[in-house]
Amino acid sequence: QPLFHASLAPEEYTRLLQENGFRVVDHVVEDPACGGRTVWLAQSIK
Repeated sequence: QPLFHASLAPEEYTRLLQENGFRVVDHVVEDPACGGRTVWLAQSIK
């Protein structure tokens, strides 16, 4: 059976991070330096 990857929209990730005390420092979609993976870098604001 095919496996499908589901993910939240970037705006939803940003909202969830902010609601939990983080700010987005950087967001790179399909970063070639990371094997094509999407990277979120967040920092605690508390």
